[in-house]
Amino acid sequence: MGKNIDLNFLNETADGDSEFITDLLKNFKDDILLFLKELENEIKAGEKAKAKRTAHKIKPMFLYVGNDECSEKAGYIEKNIENCNLPDKMLAEVHFLIQKSVQMIAEIDEYLSYK
Repeated sequence: MGKNIDLNFLNETADGDSEFITDLLKNFKDDILLFLKELENEIKAGEKAKAKRTAHKIKPMFLYVGNDECSEKAGYIEKNIENCNLPDKMLAEVHFLIQKSVQMIAEIDEYLSYK
């Protein structure tokens, strides 16, 4: 599809159901930046347990659109946030995810425009 999204996993999971794939892509597009902003705010506020739960919620969203790198970064945040005394490092990871998500949303928009 694009350099940030690989629909092979989603296509296999959906068993080729294009309507289901479209719904999942729309859900990703609608939700990911909201969840990432929530994660950013939780880290800034020092709410580590909430941030861990939010990172856990985000991780599979990236897997569904075939972006292992972003899923691994969300997993890294989930695993390390509670013991992290360097919130700026975690915020840098979130900002990377935001940047990648914006690129993925553009790819999704392009894909959906052909549907």
